[in-house]
Amino acid sequence: MVNDNNSYQAILSAALTLFLTQGYATTTIAQICRKSRIKTSTLHQYFEDKPEIAIALWDQAVAGWTRETRNTPQSASAEDTIKASVNGLLRWGSANPELFRLFEKLKVRALTDDDFTPIKQQMEKVHLQGDALYATWRVLGAVKPIPWSVASALIVGPAYTLLSTERRVSDKDRKFLVNMAWEAVRK
Repeated sequence: MVNDNNSYQAILSAALTLFLTQGYATTTIAQICRKSRIKTSTLHQYFEDKPEIAIALWDQAVAGWTRETRNTPQSASAEDTIKASVNGLLRWGSANPELFRLFEKLKVRALTDDDFTPIKQQMEKVHLQGDALYATWRVLGAVKPIPWSVASALIVGPAYTLLSTERRVSDKDRKFLVNMAWEAVRK
């Protein structure tokens, strides 16, 4: 049995591995308990069901990306904000390739699976915040007058693609993509 202080993270770690190796749909609570060496009753002290575990992993991913973004020196300028976000994504994703892979899978699943409504709502909220911020930058003349959905794809799309194909991103590639994210949308 894992020490109770470590139970929460042991559950998440086991679930992450199982979700990636055999798929979310086929992973059971019993398998997560076996892999984490946690009793079912202990798991249910932390999580009501399997979707709650996946959402907790999603929250860890978002928190990691956010933390890395905040750890990047920046001002409030459009350029610094965009570069910091892409830098944060690439640093976090490179340091956590398995969690990044699950993050990507959950983004897709949230669009069609009602169990992941909290993830879908969070994605929609972030999209609206990004749209509002980008609109402000457009008014200030800092960025190209393109829709936020296009700008977002230009800003983070290449980073997502690289992280989806490479487990680790070199500093050289990271710096290149950070600069290209800004160049893609700057006016």
